[in-house]
Amino acid sequence: MVGSDICGFFPPTPEELCNRWIEVGAFYPFSRDHADYYAPRKELYQWGTVAESARNALGMRYKLLPFLYTLNYEAHMSGAPIARPLFFSFPEFTECYGLSKQFLLGSSLMISPVLEQGKTQVEALFPPGSWYHMFDMTQVVVSKNGRLFTLPAPFNVVNVHLYQNAILPMQQGG
Repeated sequence: MVGSDICGFFPPTPEELCNRWIEVGAFYPFSRDHADYYAPRKELYQWGTVAESARNALGMRYKLLPFLYTLNYEAHMSGAPIARPLFFSFPEFTECYGLSKQFLLGSSLMISPVLEQGKTQVEALFPPGSWYHMFDMTQVVVSKNGRLFTLPAPFNVVNVHLYQNAILPMQQGG
């Protein structure tokens, strides 16, 4: 189980980074918004942009709960982590060795978050195959031999892609 205290403790987190933090934090196995009593208020509803990012990302998390429960069971039975480096699923694709800015949930759901302030796009490495954008399945990244793509990442958008032929247990969002 990994996760972080989304929006952090100290020093005060600026709106933009809290926004990006919830976008990635919603996909951690353990996800919570948290702050210190003495820190400025950081609940997700404090800023309109952060609230919108939270609705988008947490809305997808709730749809993926059956998948996350399945991954928890798999982790219990096999010891495989829920959040994984790309090389776990693509060991022959050596370009992903040492990659620390993207991760997989299970073997087929790739998260490529914005991790730096001021960025509105992200460089994402796609192992060979077809990858479908989870928020809009009409958007597909086809990577024949594996390659780096520049993806748009305006506020309220987190890049989450599903690998070809994968089946995810999901539920209706709330």
